[in-house]
Amino acid sequence: MKRADRWMITSGMVISVMTAPVLKQQEDNGRIRHWGYIPELGRWLRVVTLEDGETIHNVFLDRNFKP
Repeated sequence: MKRADRWMITSGMVISVMTAPVLKQQEDNGRIRHWGYIPELGRWLRVVTLEDGETIHNVFLDRNFKP
C-alpha cells in the first residue's frame, strides 16, 4: 500500500475483503486469494494471504477479475 499505484487502498478496505470476500481461492503453493468489490474505487481488490489466511502477502486492484 506504500507503492505509488496503491496509495488509495486503505487497511479498512483490506479488512473488509478478508472478512467477507466475494470469492476465495487457494493457490497450489498454499497462499489464499480473496476478492472483494470496493465501491469507493469502483474496482475489485485482491488480497493474497499466506497459508494461515491472516498474514498478508500482497494487495492490489485486480483489473482482470470477472465475478
